[in-house]
Amino acid sequence: MFSRRNNRCEISAEGSLLKFHPEPVIVRSRTLADGLESVLRRNYGGLREQIFDARGELRGAVRFVVRSAEGRGRELTGLQDLLPRGQVVMKAVGGIHLIRLREAADVEVVGRPELTVWGESLADALHDACAQNPSLKELVFQADGQLRSEVEVSEVVDDAVYSLPLDKVLRRGTTIEIGRAGAEEAVRSGSIRVLIENSWRYYTDGAKEVRVDAATPREAVEQVANRFPMLRDELNEFRRRDGYYSSSIEIARVRGWRLYPIERDQIDQPLPDRAVISFGLTRGDGG
Repeated sequence: MFSRRNNRCEISAEGSLLKFHPEPVIVRSRTLADGLESVLRRNYGGLREQIFDARGELRGAVRFVVRSAEGRGRELTGLQDLLPRGQVVMKAVGGIHLIRLREAADVEVVGRPELTVWGESLADALHDACAQNPSLKELVFQADGQLRSEVEVSEVVDDAVYSLPLDKVLRRGTTIEIGRAGAEEAVRSGSIRVLIENSWRYYTDGAKEVRVDAATPREAVEQVANRFPMLRDELNEFRRRDGYYSSSIEIARVRGWRLYPIERDQIDQPLPDRAVISFGLTRGDGG
């Protein structure tokens, strides 16, 4: 048991929190809450936002680890936990991430189209986002805490889009997108969304969508192929057998939930701004 009297405790930081709290602070406080307030009164570098969420609760991604002989290795998990004599180190086990709301995600309901959040998993990051914008919770989650079926949550890496499960452990600095399934809007003016059908995702490292700046369907497909060497090699094999316009490959415009195949004489026709096209195997081709 830790003593209930005020103790001399050094509170320091590690990892990504070090830039917000570079120098240890000695406090003589009874609880973690009092100790943190003593630290924050001397800190003007944004540390409060890193430790507390919008509701004033401790962020789940921040840990307070006892490094002194009195309780070494123990974590303080609540603001009323008693501080030990010695040292407590703050560290973040997750990372800072960006949540971006697609134009079809009813951004007018939730306000800002981008949020900076903390989290170790996707669930942590989404709950932090909902704490900052409570109206987002009803938009994204069902009453049982599961994602709504009409909502897509994805990771974006260099304009390639990957599906994300709720328990996914996030890499530090992940960009997460929230939008409605089947939405036609592109992320930015001038970009084309190329949806990758399941039959081709093995060759795109699992990416389900790629954003490119292309003027025609041919340019869009070539840019996607150049980004993924395995896909480029597979397409070249199709073309070696069947010519450039392989009958096994389907390119289509996507409008709502319907596909409109792009014919051979349309491959070089200009695409409208913010167009969505689908790329996959011809229907019925098991490939």
